[in-house]
Formats: sequence, C-alpha cells, structure tokens
Amino acid sequence: MSSRCKVVFMGTPDFAAGILKRLIEVSTPILVITQPDRPAGRGKKIKVSEAKELATKSGIEVFSPENINSDESISFVSTREFDLILVAAYGKILSQRFLDIKPNAIFNIHASLLPKYRGPAPINWAIINGDDKTGITFQRVVYKLDSGNIVLRREIPILREDNAETLHDKLVDLGSDMLSEFLERFMNNSLDELPQKEEEASYAPMLKKEDGRLDFNMSAISLFNRIRGLNPWPSTFTFYNGTLIKILSADIYDRHNPSEPGTIIEVSERGIYVSTADGVLIIKRLQKEGRNPLNAKDFISGTPIKPGEKLG
Repeated sequence: MSSRCKVVFMGTPDFAAGILKRLIEVSTPILVITQPDRPAGRGKKIKVSEAKELATKSGIEVFSPENINSDESISFVSTREFDLILVAAYGKILSQRFLDIKPNAIFNIHASLLPKYRGPAPINWAIINGDDKTGITFQRVVYKLDSGNIVLRREIPILREDNAETLHDKLVDLGSDMLSEFLERFMNNSLDELPQKEEEASYAPMLKKEDGRLDFNMSAISLFNRIRGLNPWPSTFTFYNGTLIKILSADIYDRHNPSEPGTIIEVSERGIYVSTADGVLIIKRLQKEGRNPLNAKDFISGTPIKPGEKLG
C-alpha cells in the first residue's frame, strides 16, 4: 500500500538524510525540499545539506528555497501532485498558508516522546536532563511548534554509555523502521490520533557553544550527562592555565571529596579526577584546542597536570 503513496519530503541535516534513505526504499519521494547551501566551518566553505546530497545521488528533484513560506515557494509546491508531505528536521517553521497546501496531510517525524522536548535539540536535552528513555513521534503538523496530534510513537532506552551521536543514530533507525507502518496507515486512512497534553510539554532549545562550558559547582551526575549530551557538538569544555580543553568523555567516581569544586584531586592512567559539588568526575578523554583528541594517559604525558591545580 505504501508504494502508491506520493510523498514530498522536507528535511535538511543527517537525521533527515537517514529517514530519507529508508523512505526511498519504501516509497521514493517525488520531491525533496531542503535548506539552501550555506557556508559552514572555519573556512566557510559552501556546504550542501545531507538530505540534498542523498536526493541528488538518487535522482530526485530538489527544491531549496530561501523562504519556504514565500508566494513563489507555495506556488511551486502547490503545482505538484502528491498525497503527503513528510517533514524531518527541515529547520524552518511552516506558515499556515504553506500548511493549507495539503490540509490534514502534512506530518512531522520528531526525535522525542512528544509533548516532551518540542523544538530543535530534543536528543541532546534528553541526555543532559538524565532521562532514561526517549523515542520517535510522528505527529500532524500545525502552526504551533511540534504541537499537533500524535499519530505514531515508539520509545527506546537511553543507555549510560549513549551520547548525542549514538542516540541520534539509534533514533534514525527507529524512525526509519516506523515509516512503512505510518505510510500504510496513512493510505488506509487508519491513523489513530492522540492530542498532546499541553501541561506535559517542554522545550528543547537550540544549542550554543557557550552551553558547553562546564561548571564544577554542578553535581557529578549533571556534569557527566552534559558531557554525553553535548558530544559531538558543541562539546563541553573547561580551562586549564588559560588553555581551552574540550572534555570528550568522563565517568563518575562515587566518593565524596571536600575539595573546592574544580580542584584536581588525582591524576592517573584511568583519568583526571576533579572535585564537583557533590563528588568526583573522572575525565577520560580530552582535547586541547587545535590538537587531536587524547585519552587521559596520553594527555597527561604531554601536559603534566598535578593534584591541587584547578580547572574552570
């Protein structure tokens, strides 16, 4: 049934590309709408979105307007014949005029268990906040951000060893696995709709580089979760003797320490032990700005950190 569904797909980053890859297998979209090419990185080289790259390789028409809500964009999409618009991390709010192109047939794939973590960074904030589960929600798109009725939802556990990158990949797989069921239900007009409970809603704001600065006055578990949730981007960091140090992975040492937060209390091959508000954080992998990532053993062989010194 899903093979007869004519889909317009809207998405931009690697999350969208992962979903698009599976969609191509089950119901190749007639059009992919993605953000325009943008300068990115230190060199400001023009970057093609992951979704556009995949669509181009697959021979699918691509539309990359500067303003998806303009008269020209709405007219362009309106001329196409299709059954469904499927959105996954497109990156822009759709106007009511755009939504009126295909009333009741525009759906979004969101990487959280809505209504929790509406917004652009649900994967990161679920880890930062110490949640033990997350998931994928297919929901009807309305003008209010991520607030439409839920039509399909599945959950997975967040493991202690997960970071934002590993959880992202698991959620891409989950969303991809749900596509066939969603498309079949849509074509059969058998979607069950569940209104979201506004009193349970929360927001996952866009991440900024400064969100990564570690405050050792926080608890050890909060620091541990922040390191996981901001890996690989924007990554967490601190300062040692004025030098920025990225903290890439860590663990918790279950022992109270009376030292002032941020104090290095032990240095060993296992890691750099740092006092926090309520315990000890073990820094296991780190990186000086402009250098390669190193495990703690290799890092301290070139940077003689000593107990009693401070981070922060």
